[in-house]
Amino acid sequence: MTSDGGSTDVRGDRLSRARPESASSSHQNRARVAGALGAASALAATELVGLLAPTRPSLLIAVETWFLDTFAGALKSLAVALFGTNDKAALAAGTVIVALLFGSWLGRLELRRPGWGAGGLGVFGLLGVLATWRNPQGSVGLGLLSAVVGVASGVGVLLLLLERFGLRAAPWTILRAASQGATRRRSGEGMALVTANRRDVLAWGVGTGAAVVTLGAVGQE
Repeated sequence: MTSDGGSTDVRGDRLSRARPESASSSHQNRARVAGALGAASALAATELVGLLAPTRPSLLIAVETWFLDTFAGALKSLAVALFGTNDKAALAAGTVIVALLFGSWLGRLELRRPGWGAGGLGVFGLLGVLATWRNPQGSVGLGLLSAVVGVASGVGVLLLLLERFGLRAAPWTILRAASQGATRRRSGEGMALVTANRRDVLAWGVGTGAAVVTLGAVGQE
C-alpha cells in the first residue's frame, strides 16, 4: 500500500521486468539459429562450387585434411578406436558440427555487433583458402572461388534471417528505405521491422534448412 492510499502492483512490476529478459533470450536464440543456417549455407555453397572440379578436394575436405595432418599423431588413434573404419566420416561430421556451432556464435555476435558476424564468416572462408593452398592436390583458384561464393551465401542467409526473424533490418532494406527518402540510419534502428512470431521463425528456419540440405546433397554427388 502506498502513502496516498494506492496499491503497488508487485506482480505486474515483476512481469514487466521479466518480459524484456525473455524477449532478449528469444532474440538471441533466433540469432543463433540464423547464424547456424548461415554457416550451413556457406558449406553447401562451397560443395556446389567443388562440382566444377570433381577431382580436386573441396574447401571442406581441404580443411579436414589440414586438421588430420596437424593433429594426426594425437587424434588418429583415438578416432580409429572410437569409430573404427568410419573415422573419416566421423571427422567430416565433426567438422560440420563445429562449423554450425561457430556459425551459431557468429549469429549472436552479428546481432550484438553488426558486421562482426559477417566478418567472422569471411575469416572462416580465408582459413579454407589457406587449407587449400597447403593441400598438394588443392587448387587455390577453386578454393578462392569456393570461399567467395560460400561467404557471400552465408552472409546473405544470415542477414536475411535476422530480418525475417524480426531482429534487425537487412542492409538492402535500409538502402531501399534510404533511396525512398527515409531517414538514413547505418544500424537500421528506428525502422519498421518485420513482425515475426514463432510460426514465422519456424517456417523460415525449416524452409532454409531444407534448401541447404538439398544443395549440400547435390554438392556431394
